[in-house]
Amino acid sequence: MRGRLHRLAGAAGLALAAALAASAPAVAVAGPSPTLALTDGSAPVEHLSLVSQTPWAGPGGVFSFRVTAAGSLRPSELRLYVTVYPRLRSRSAFGQSLANRSSGYPLWVDTYDLGSEHPDKGGAYQVCIPVGTPSLACPPDIGVLKLNEGSDAGVYPVDVSLRQIGTGVLLDRFTTHLIDAGPGPAAQKLSFAWILPLSAPSALAPDGSRRLTGPDLASLATMTAALADRSNIPVTLAPDPATLAALAADPEPAAKAALAQLRAQLPGMQVMPRPFAPASAYDLVSANLGPELTRQINRGADIEHSVLGLPPLLSTWLVNGPIDKSSVASLVGDGVLRLVVPNDQLSPIYQSLTPDQPFALDYGSGRVPAVVVDSGLASHFSGSSDTVLAAHQLLADLSQIYFELPGATRGVVTVTPRSWRPDRQFLGIVSHALATSPLIQPTTVDGLFATVRPTSRRRQPAVVSRNRPSLPAGRVRNDLRRQQAFATALAQPVGAVATMGDLVLESEADGLSARQRAGFLSGAEQLLSTEARQVQVPRARSLTLTARDSVIPITLQSQLPVPVRVTVRFSSDGLEFTAGKVRDIDRLVNQHTIRLPVRARSSGSFPLRVQVFTPDGSLLLAESRFEIHSTAISGVGIVLSGGAGLFLAVWWGRALWVGRRSRNPRLVPE
Repeated sequence: MRGRLHRLAGAAGLALAAALAASAPAVAVAGPSPTLALTDGSAPVEHLSLVSQTPWAGPGGVFSFRVTAAGSLRPSELRLYVTVYPRLRSRSAFGQSLANRSSGYPLWVDTYDLGSEHPDKGGAYQVCIPVGTPSLACPPDIGVLKLNEGSDAGVYPVDVSLRQIGTGVLLDRFTTHLIDAGPGPAAQKLSFAWILPLSAPSALAPDGSRRLTGPDLASLATMTAALADRSNIPVTLAPDPATLAALAADPEPAAKAALAQLRAQLPGMQVMPRPFAPASAYDLVSANLGPELTRQINRGADIEHSVLGLPPLLSTWLVNGPIDKSSVASLVGDGVLRLVVPNDQLSPIYQSLTPDQPFALDYGSGRVPAVVVDSGLASHFSGSSDTVLAAHQLLADLSQIYFELPGATRGVVTVTPRSWRPDRQFLGIVSHALATSPLIQPTTVDGLFATVRPTSRRRQPAVVSRNRPSLPAGRVRNDLRRQQAFATALAQPVGAVATMGDLVLESEADGLSARQRAGFLSGAEQLLSTEARQVQVPRARSLTLTARDSVIPITLQSQLPVPVRVTVRFSSDGLEFTAGKVRDIDRLVNQHTIRLPVRARSSGSFPLRVQVFTPDGSLLLAESRFEIHSTAISGVGIVLSGGAGLFLAVWWGRALWVGRRSRNPRLVPE
């Protein structure tokens, strides 16, 4: 970098530059990426971005980075200030540095008038800092950064500020970090397990369709591509089963390519089993839906097996949401051997250092090995627009954890938030830096459990209050009962049965509103009704019986793709069913006619009701009503009619006899 304005010589000049750099107000920034544009309302807005950076530095080495400035001002109006602060002594101090609140007397300060510098082809300006001794890699007139006396290894904040020449107005700033790893690789590195969820919010819609939107498919393609160039570092993949099912069903070439690339990267990765939907074990057990937790686990394992070809092994489980002793016991009962738990879901303990060892989680009736998720590390995935800066801040945070107890056997776990959109540049920077790290040893979660000695300290779950709509347990159970009845009636499974079951599972996902849960359950119920309507009883306009004993033909039809077993029930006030009121059909395919023997109780018109149920009688598939007209005379009617005729004959005969005697005197006795 030519044209360097390095005018700060001696202690007086260093102090003056430090005063200028510190003249800007300290700004507290929420999140891990404190890049801000600070203006007074009239100053121009400029954006300062980190383009690249040396991940690790050491004695006799070089720390360099490249930045760009974008805005309305010309380079000749901009001046860059770079200040290196003393080594951070704690992780809380590291957090302060992210908010541009580094403290201590600056170790190194320099300024750069961008109008005098020569940007590269990408428009970036390079800053090169020799560490400890001069370096030919940097311009000859650059000062040498002298780090702390004694042990120099550690994490040093580097404040980078952009000001307007003339006014001195601070336009933008950020803090990155120089990581002095020491003279050589650490004898015992910090084990780092990185859990990467693979999920798409649109994988399963309430209507049962499995589709991926363009952004979701692009996000999945980015993740699989990043896994392909991760420098073979071990990671733990936590794929969402609903997303895997949608990816496998998507006919788009991009979906097929992403799935093929994912399958190719499975060697060297740990694939963590997940529930079908991100359900909370605590919510399910609290709602007396413990069997649903088992169904979530089994369905997720089945999809991982069918889509990825992995055996359905249940070992280490990532806890979603709060836990209590009952939910932990349920997970252990389902085969879980180890837990990864958010730290805020455990009983609080005083600990000055970062939790860095597996421990025993006490759930009352036993204990299970567990490790906490480091939420501080997860905060670096907040979606900052400055991807490069966020990646290097994650590496600096990991290094700061290492320097809490250098050389100790320790391990930490982070989980990328489900809401984070994968960024190939971020993943590439972190994975390539970890592959060459002298301080950090990437590993899988199971690898961390195997290599980091557990602490003797025990912890317990601590349930937080849940101000969320409870699961509609009654409706869930009723839907499952009806689905089970339909499934057992089929000769073999059909896709619709799996889909309606998945909709119920999706309704149990953590964080859904009551309306969203109802939407998935309504979708499951509508799908079941649609499938049930494939079985029909076509109704004739009317049937006429001309004899007392007759046979009525009842036709059943099925448009289901597989044979179905049904039970048919008949009822009528005007008919006797001489062969019984119930008929079982073991194999209904396309069309089946039942010849129903009946006996008319009387002549006249009356209804015949036909109902088709599943074999257990709990689900009505079809129903029809026939109008029956009977012109036959029953036996009772014949007897009554004959008796009436005989009575009339006797009566008329007697009347004739009496009339004849009254007209003939000889017939009258004397």
